[in-house]
Amino acid sequence: LQSKAFWGLRRLEVGLAQNVRRLQRWSLHWPLLLPTQRRLLARNRRWKGCYQGRRAFVVGNGPSLAKLDLRKLAGELVFTTNDFGCHPILASWKPAAHALADGAYFNQPDAYAGVFQRVRERLGTGPVFMPAAVEPLIRTRGLLPEERCFYMEVLGNAADFDWFDLDLARAVPGVQTVTILSCMAALYMGCSPIY
Repeated sequence: LQSKAFWGLRRLEVGLAQNVRRLQRWSLHWPLLLPTQRRLLARNRRWKGCYQGRRAFVVGNGPSLAKLDLRKLAGELVFTTNDFGCHPILASWKPAAHALADGAYFNQPDAYAGVFQRVRERLGTGPVFMPAAVEPLIRTRGLLPEERCFYMEVLGNAADFDWFDLDLARAVPGVQTVTILSCMAALYMGCSPIY
């Protein structure tokens, strides 16, 4: 009888632990957002599936770009990141979307004024995705045109999210690179495949 009671309690304990983990994942994916945050994220819905089934290329930054022939991306859907605005290829084509996530840009906006100027002047008219935490700075300082700014509420760990249910109108996983932020935007827009 004690053995049956022990195993019965053990099953309850395991079931409870599994439900607690599910609840933790759910609360990360569906956090209690303030109404202002929900309104900010709701603007992202306009991009859901807008490039359904089209292939896309996510281009990061760095010295290795100098070795690539980016002219081959003319006519393609291209998602760029951070200070891509200084690349000479922009005389030939403009990206479909851009992501800014380097903390230095937002912590020292005066020191990086050139980055914001290049986004405004050289990257075309596509959306610019940024972490939601920087929205007050962007808005109050007028760093970028409001109509081009779209924000992601980045929370939690990427392992806790269902990547097949990615929704930029809700919280998205906290990621380590701006390139992954661009990949999330491309996924949300329905791009497939993504290179």
